[in-house]
Amino acid sequence: MKRYYCLVLIGLFFVAYSKAQKTNCNISGTVDTSFNGKYMHLYGIDYSNLNPKINDSSLIQNGQFSFHVNLKTPGLLTSLYTEGAFTQIVIQPSNMTINLLGKEWYKPENIKLTNAAINEQYQTLKNKNNPFVNEKFKLYRLKDSLLEKHPDSSYVDLDNRIKVYENKEANSQKKFLMTHRNDYLSLYLLSYFMQLDDKPDTLRYLYGFLSDKLKKLPEGEKLSQKIKAIYAIENGKIAPDFQIKDTAGNIITLKSFRGKYILLDFWATWCGPCIQSMPSMKAFYTRNQSKGLQVISISFDTDKERWLKGIKQFDLNWTNVSELKGWNNELSTSYNIKYIPRAILIDPNGKKKKKEVDFSKNYF
Repeated sequence: MKRYYCLVLIGLFFVAYSKAQKTNCNISGTVDTSFNGKYMHLYGIDYSNLNPKINDSSLIQNGQFSFHVNLKTPGLLTSLYTEGAFTQIVIQPSNMTINLLGKEWYKPENIKLTNAAINEQYQTLKNKNNPFVNEKFKLYRLKDSLLEKHPDSSYVDLDNRIKVYENKEANSQKKFLMTHRNDYLSLYLLSYFMQLDDKPDTLRYLYGFLSDKLKKLPEGEKLSQKIKAIYAIENGKIAPDFQIKDTAGNIITLKSFRGKYILLDFWATWCGPCIQSMPSMKAFYTRNQSKGLQVISISFDTDKERWLKGIKQFDLNWTNVSELKGWNNELSTSYNIKYIPRAILIDPNGKKKKKEVDFSKNYF
C-alpha cells in the first residue's frame, strides 16, 4: 500500500555558510529571442533562513534578462524557469553570466555559465549521478503503476532493484565528500545524504571527513546537531524535552506528561497526507485511550488563524502546540523530522517506544 508524505525537499536548495555578510549576486543572462516578451523566473529557498526566499521574475527583452540577489552564503541552489522549460543552477556572490542556447535551452549542454565555480562542481557531480537517478525513478514509476492495479501486493524484487541504484548514488556522493573535505558542496551532500540514510554511525563517520573550517560554520554546526538528534530518536532513548505554546498560549513540556503514553503527532493544515491519516490516528487513539494514551499534535503551520481553524475543523480534541515557524521549528531538528505526517510513541518513562507508528498495529 502506498503512503504519501509532505517533506522537506533538500534537493531543491544548496546552502553553504560563510561568516561574510550578505554580498551581491548579479546575474546577466541571454536566451533565444523567441522567448521575448515572456518572463524568466528565479526561485530558491534557504530552509535555514540565512538567505531570504528568492522568487523573482525578469521580462525577457532582446533575448536578455537579469537578476540581482543578496546572498549571505557562498551558494544557493535555485530553479531557473520559463514557460515549459526548467533547470537548476547554483548561484553565488559574483557577477554571473548565464547564456542559454537555442529553444531547448534547459538541456545541460545548452547552459553556459561564467563566475559559477560551485555550480560547475555541482553539475559535474549531478551529471555523473544522473544514470543512477534516472533508473531509480523509472523503477519507482513502474512500482507505482503496479500498485495502482494491485494496491495490496508486495514488490520485493523492485524494491531491491531500486535500492541498488540508491546505493550507487549514495556511494558516489560519499566518495566526493570524503575527497573534497574543504568544499562547500560537501555540506550540501551530507545534508542530502541524511534524507537517504539516517544511520547515526554512518553520518558521524562522514561528518568526520569535513574540515574544521566547515564544521565551525553555522551549517556545519547545524549538521552536528541533526546527527545528535538522529541518535536521540533511536528506540529506547529518552525523548528530547520541549517547551512550546498551546492554543491558549500556555507552555507545554513533554516532561510534564511523564507516567503516560504519549503520541507525538507531527502535522500541518496544508499537508494533504496528514489530513488523510487522521481517521486512522483517531481510531488508534480511541483503542488505546483506556491504557493511558494521550496525544500531542505538533503543527508545522505558520498562520495561527489557519492552525486554530484546522484544529476545530478536524476535531483534534487533545493537546495542540505549534511554534508557528513551519519547517524552521526546533522540534524538526531535535526529532529529525524530514516529512509529515509523522507519529512517535513515547512510553511512561519518557523513552521512545516507537519512532515510526503504524496506526493499524498494537504497541501496548
